[in-house]
Amino acid sequence: MVCCRIDPSSESACARQPLVSVVMPVLNGSSSRLSRAIASVLDQTYRRVELVIVDDGSEPGIAALLDEVSAAQERVRVLHQPNRGVSRARNRGLDLVGGTYVGFLDADDSLPPDFVEAAVGLAERYRLDVVFGAMEIRNVHGDSRWRAPRFGGAGFDVLDSERIAALRAAALSSSPDPARDVPVGTATNVVGALYRASLLDQVRFVPGVAHGEDRLFNVDVLARSQRVGFSSSVWYVYDRTAQSGVTQRLGVATALALATTMDAFAGAGGLVRVAGPAGDTAVRDAAARGVLNYLKAALRILATDGQVGNRRIVAELVALGSVRAAAATARGLAPADRAIALLVRLRATSLLYALAVLRSRRVA
Repeated sequence: MVCCRIDPSSESACARQPLVSVVMPVLNGSSSRLSRAIASVLDQTYRRVELVIVDDGSEPGIAALLDEVSAAQERVRVLHQPNRGVSRARNRGLDLVGGTYVGFLDADDSLPPDFVEAAVGLAERYRLDVVFGAMEIRNVHGDSRWRAPRFGGAGFDVLDSERIAALRAAALSSSPDPARDVPVGTATNVVGALYRASLLDQVRFVPGVAHGEDRLFNVDVLARSQRVGFSSSVWYVYDRTAQSGVTQRLGVATALALATTMDAFAGAGGLVRVAGPAGDTAVRDAAARGVLNYLKAALRILATDGQVGNRRIVAELVALGSVRAAAATARGLAPADRAIALLVRLRATSLLYALAVLRSRRVA
């Protein structure tokens, strides 16, 4: 494959290379960070890249900035819409892409300059449906890194069908702890990955889901994939330097929003009758564990918040059909998680809340 680099003499070669579309939802934020994100796409060593920006109801100043960029850069397209959430914004972007491959970028973050070149090279060489890379996290306490495992010591591998199935289950079951960086080697993010566009014709983010939407998207993608690659190279820079605390002071609204996520996870695993792809046994078990993981996250948030009305919210979460189905279905749980599942089945909400409060005090 001839790399399409920034070189006037390579223009004819560039025209023959696959077009890559990067979808970026925007809702306000810092203009400097936004400009940095846009520049990281336009400055890729691989030139056949278009940026599709979906302005999801930003304030006039940000919307005007986006229009200025679009007017000045023919490789940037901007669509403005009323605020509808990140899942719907990304879906609208997917409706507009024209590339052979699709990547995603969040407006606070950036792409390393060689991401597209490296990812397209692997996707073309190995005929991949999707290829995942590693992520660098920049935070206030110093840089850390989510790194994909070095399969066979080579830094890259193509997964067989058995490992794709395991990866799909892991996307649902791995614990979403907002206080910790999780290891890559799971398909928990859509950023830092490159997807074959034709694979996404029937795949969309679940509308209304703002937590775990990446996982659900990848569960659907992996169910349709024949060849999946993993690279240990850093393909995404996640900027958390403006954050502090637990992503960073999650509130009651987040705990309530997790109810939608739990319903969607249950649907993806076939635990309850909601929209979503039918799950096999492994995915069903993984979805049940995933629902309970998000329940634990909600309990932790509510216990840390400590408001009087939070006990009532716990009762509402425990009453959800998705939560009760997960508690009845989940297998292979750790002892502490088995206790939570039992308390859910017994509807012992006061005890669940008391245990969450006790646990939050120990962590503090």
